[in-house]
Amino acid sequence: MIKKLLLVIACVAGFCGCASSGGTGAIPHLSDHRCQLLVTQADQFAMAGGPLPEQIQKLNPIQVYGDRGNIVIALQRNARGEQGFYIVPTTSSYDPTLRPHPDWTFTLVNPNDSYLNNLFQYSRVWRR
Repeated sequence: MIKKLLLVIACVAGFCGCASSGGTGAIPHLSDHRCQLLVTQADQFAMAGGPLPEQIQKLNPIQVYGDRGNIVIALQRNARGEQGFYIVPTTSSYDPTLRPHPDWTFTLVNPNDSYLNNLFQYSRVWRR
């Protein structure tokens, strides 16, 4: 009975897409200090380029890519979409919350900190 139950749980997890193609599972909760370092380093990275900053590397991203001048840090990905952090650097004029981005959902990481008004958690759904 227990073996059958474990098999059913494993099958359901597989069909629901619980396994991601990288990352550690949940999007990590970052302290305010770490968020500020992430935003500062991502902003410098957007202006100067070069290797990925330490604070981005520490997140063990699946992929880091640009979206209309912004920085996307993909931490989880499966057949339905991806999740991670989305940063709007000071060099970007594209605010994803003010313009249509139908497949994406954005949530400010810390809405009470005006310094972090450009750091979002995002989820993106693949269109079929």
